[in-house]
Amino acid sequence: MIKKLLLAVLLGSLIVALVWGGINRTRSTFEEAGERNGPGQESGAGNGRAATTDPASHEALEESVSSAQWVTVYASVTEIRSTGAWLRLDSGEIIRVRRAPWEYALSQGLSLQMGDRVELTGYGVGQNFEPCIVHNLAVEQKVALRDEDGRSLWGNHESE
Repeated sequence: MIKKLLLAVLLGSLIVALVWGGINRTRSTFEEAGERNGPGQESGAGNGRAATTDPASHEALEESVSSAQWVTVYASVTEIRSTGAWLRLDSGEIIRVRRAPWEYALSQGLSLQMGDRVELTGYGVGQNFEPCIVHNLAVEQKVALRDEDGRSLWGNHESE
């Protein structure tokens, strides 16, 4: 009788653990989808920014970009998360500083607050803009995210 009771408790604990893990994984997946889509977007909404979240397209773009092709735009900080920052360009478009460059910028001492005005130097157009230098105009702080050739400073380029 005691063996059956222990087996039932063990089996019940296993079921609870599996259900709990499934719930947490689903929640995490939805949060990641929301972060990829940006603020105010639902996970299935499709916001036209596939190129800004696809690492393979970034690597291909990095290989073909030089500082001669960079442009400077101005934006305001609209949202800050641990996984990135969203900025509204003066043209009204929203761009995202993705997780890796965002973590690198923070490690370099970048400090952004909601509403701060920033000057972004980088490449691309509109929602496909890739910031290379972030200049916080509110506190006169500047952080480079990419080198002159467009290669990320947060990545490991020693093998190139």
